[in-house]
Amino acid sequence: MVMFARRMKEKGILSARLVYGPGQVSALKQRLIEESEALLASLPFQNGSTFTGVIILQTTDGMAGIVVHTGDSLLIHCDLDEPFAVQHTSDNF
Repeated sequence: MVMFARRMKEKGILSARLVYGPGQVSALKQRLIEESEALLASLPFQNGSTFTGVIILQTTDGMAGIVVHTGDSLLIHCDLDEPFAVQHTSDNF
């Protein structure tokens, strides 16, 4: 997590002072995917890794969050009031 935060800061990808428009949020999501994949690719293959984080943004429509989940595990939503679980991600390590 620290490596990812440092990487994003060094590349100037995120800014707490910026109010993101719709096109900027889409571009940011793509950069997050690219940077998380690059970080995982830099790790030794024999090491398993899961990276999960939440980024809170100020957007033109108000506050928003982006969930980042990548690595060798799945993110599954389980609601005990529902008879099923929903898989939100697939592994991509």
